[in-house]
Amino acid sequence: MQTNVLERPTNTTGVEIQVAIVLWPSFPLLSLTGIIESLRHAADIADRSRQIYCRWSVIGKKGSACRASCGTNIEADADYPAPEQFDYLFVVGGLLEQLTQAPQQHWEYIKQAADANVMIVGVCTGVFVLAQMGLLQGHTACIHPYHRKDFIERFPRLPLTTQEDYLLKNQRATVPGGTSIFNFMHVLITMHCGTERAAKVTHQITLTTRSRLDHLNSSGAALSLRIQDTRIQRALIFIESHHRDKQLLDDLANMLELSERQLRRLFKLHVGIGIKQYILNKRLANAYWLLQYTQQHLTAIALEVGFANSAHFSVAFKTRYGIKPSELRKSARLC
Repeated sequence: MQTNVLERPTNTTGVEIQVAIVLWPSFPLLSLTGIIESLRHAADIADRSRQIYCRWSVIGKKGSACRASCGTNIEADADYPAPEQFDYLFVVGGLLEQLTQAPQQHWEYIKQAADANVMIVGVCTGVFVLAQMGLLQGHTACIHPYHRKDFIERFPRLPLTTQEDYLLKNQRATVPGGTSIFNFMHVLITMHCGTERAAKVTHQITLTTRSRLDHLNSSGAALSLRIQDTRIQRALIFIESHHRDKQLLDDLANMLELSERQLRRLFKLHVGIGIKQYILNKRLANAYWLLQYTQQHLTAIALEVGFANSAHFSVAFKTRYGIKPSELRKSARLC
């Protein structure tokens, strides 16, 4: 049973929480930011940023750097110190195709931390790392919907959920990534540092109510904000990243625990158009961009966005935009 409750620590030193972080190649900078910024605001009074009550270290060979998916390099500042000095070890994964490219010492260090009974937190595809090491036996993995299919293919015997911000049990925690890391850090800081400083962290990192999302108005993410049914919210976000997948409807229905008929009915009710038409529009919009801004062959574009062949693609494209894909490509070259 997943408890999602942290036991209050018995630390008697002035430092209330010590955190180690290992980064995988092409890790998401947002996940690292969520960990460190939350600790930074809890570690000191006002905005002075001294590591008084909270301390954190990026683990790795001294002087080495790990590149985030956005291209920013983060330098290690602790050369694999004894893991038992830390309360938590955060494993922040990167792109799935690069999971095997982390230093061997990273894998060994996680094993040492597990042997020392340190709480290990898998973040984003860091959950895949823990699963690969056999450290999630007896646990349910908390996975981002974007990675659900990949996780099932790699670890078919491990239970998972895509409906939580985090899960923790018996010295393991899994966080799907994105803004979920802030919710997990809030719980962690509340237990170690108290509600007052946890509230300070929340205040410091929360956007004002005047913040706008105008630049997202045409995306599925923005549309999901205006829909009350959480199942359709999740469907829209999932489609945003998976509209190319051939088995999209089956995967969506399974993820939401709905029949395909129920999914089609709910989607039409809340979005106003059928789900198949919505997916088709997404594929065509993606193709429109590729035609304008890349040199990919028309057939390659058709296959990439999810069409079975270029003939079907061309008919659908002209129906949608009133122009053939080849004609749009020619006009784009003239500009």
